Amino acid sequence: MREILRKYIVIMFILGSAIMIFVNIVLDFSIAVKQQEVIFDSTMHQVVDIINRNETEALGFERELEQDYIIRARSVASILAATDSPKVYEVEELKKIANFLEIDEINIFDEKGNIKASTQIDHIGYNINDSKKSQEFLPLMYSTDKYDYYIQNIEKNTFGIEMKYIGVNSLKENSKGFIQIGLFPERVISYREKNTISSIFKRAALEDAKIMILDENAKVLGYSKNISEDLKSNSNYVFNKIKEGTHNNVIELNGSTYYISSLEYNKYLIVSGTEIKYLYDDMQWHILSIIISMIVICILGIIILDKALDKNIISNIKEIIINLNKIEKGDFNIRLEEKGCTELIQIESAINNMTDVLITMSNRLEKVIISTNLSIGLFEYIPRLNQIIMTNNIKEILSISDYDWEFIKNDPQGFKKLLLEIEENIVEREEHTYLFHTKFVRMNLIIEDRSYFGFIEDITEEIIKKDSMINELKMAQIKSRIDTLTGLLNKGAITSIVTEYAKKNNSGTLILFDLDNFKRVNDTKGHPEGDRLLKLFGKTIKELFRVEDYVARFGGDEFAVFICRQMSDEELVEKLDIVINKIREVLKEYYTEFHISVSIGAGRLSNNINSFEDLYAIADERLYKAKHNGKDNYYIE
Repeated sequence: MREILRKYIVIMFILGSAIMIFVNIVLDFSIAVKQQEVIFDSTMHQVVDIINRNETEALGFERELEQDYIIRARSVASILAATDSPKVYEVEELKKIANFLEIDEINIFDEKGNIKASTQIDHIGYNINDSKKSQEFLPLMYSTDKYDYYIQNIEKNTFGIEMKYIGVNSLKENSKGFIQIGLFPERVISYREKNTISSIFKRAALEDAKIMILDENAKVLGYSKNISEDLKSNSNYVFNKIKEGTHNNVIELNGSTYYISSLEYNKYLIVSGTEIKYLYDDMQWHILSIIISMIVICILGIIILDKALDKNIISNIKEIIINLNKIEKGDFNIRLEEKGCTELIQIESAINNMTDVLITMSNRLEKVIISTNLSIGLFEYIPRLNQIIMTNNIKEILSISDYDWEFIKNDPQGFKKLLLEIEENIVEREEHTYLFHTKFVRMNLIIEDRSYFGFIEDITEEIIKKDSMINELKMAQIKSRIDTLTGLLNKGAITSIVTEYAKKNNSGTLILFDLDNFKRVNDTKGHPEGDRLLKLFGKTIKELFRVEDYVARFGGDEFAVFICRQMSDEELVEKLDIVINKIREVLKEYYTEFHISVSIGAGRLSNNINSFEDLYAIADERLYKAKHNGKDNYYIE
């Protein structure tokens, strides 16, 4: 009953709140739009005023600037015309004049168009015809008007430096040359930048504006820092939407809704815009206050209704719920007192009967599991009872201490966590074999919804026996591949390795070694000394090659190295020189007494040589060519 009333109250609260919120949103949004229109209109007209003022100032500045530097150029011409001293044309003197007149460069052209004097020494000798830009000053050379001049825009000169040049005719009698002064762009650009479209947004009055200016091609000429990146990057779309409709539009852009306003002025389109969501910022507090009011009303209503409900019914229901929760957690010893109205007594009686049945079933299952007396541990978790039933031998199987066992056997989730930890230490997935501390166990854990069940078996002894057999087999395999005297691979092992490698690759190098005059050692010193020599030689060549290279003894005094890559002639020569020299050093005493040396032959895999037999035959043939050539050497071709 209480829940039904609460449900109706909540429904009324939601409907009432929704209506009030909707009405407030409509009113607040309308007000916000009007306010935004006023702000946009005011800001756009400020921009128009600034553009007008900037254009007027810029026009006057350009004229004043040009006249000022024409006067400075003529001042240079006057100074040069006033003296016949050649010293005035020296670089340092011209620099003094330039500094005095606050200009950056002076160039004096003669009647042939050559720079005969300049503040820049590397400009002297430069001819007016050396570049198209310089040729713009040619009319001055032929002009008869002493007051003629030419002003060039900012450009890179022949020397790669951006300059603005002004030229005037020489005022010296019978001179057909002209004077040129140069200005760095910084002297004029700084003021220009103050009057560009993009610069007007640096003004304090527009710092917080959301505005941009487009030309007739929808190109963004300038924008304030707060304008949306979406509006800037999609200026063509915004431009077209404005042209299609009125000056006030709501447009969708990249998943966001924008309110925009625009004003056309001369060749510019001034656009103000903001996301609709920002218009709702001030509305949130109104909506929040309504929601809080509705919550307060709802809470008061629930409290009043709670007081009006039958206390006995509510208390009995609460008691039944509490006892049911205890039963769910596994406490089957709960007995409900059968009291209250008839319906409640029937419910309480049914609950008591249910707990009796559950206790009986639980005890029977435990007895059946224990009576099996198997070496395998069984377990099952019954979520409705929140009980885990398991055989006691699990404690011994997992070697769990008495202290930990008391907690685990009464904590279904803790036991499940233990089982999952065991699964993390997998040894063999298909056999469900895991390592837990010092024991190997076979475990099958089955999880279905909230329940889980399975078995655990201690197979430590089985694994130990199995591993012992595997290790013996592996040792036998290893011994069959190793030369017992030197510890290197034997011929059978390297034959197998190269054969398998050659099936998939056609690049590899086999090097064969044969000790020259080895028989003399055995005949003179005996086989033990010969064995020591073979061990020393095997150890030496193993150290001379990489870990990934295969080093083997074929038997007797024949050794081999296989390298799993193609070595060029240069690499082989360099490597074998190192090997020969090292062996001479290590076997020096044997060489002195028995003339022991080494002959080497090498072969390489290719499209034609693609088996171990072919590769060995090539290397062996070259080894004997090395012996034939006097021994103590190598042969690779």
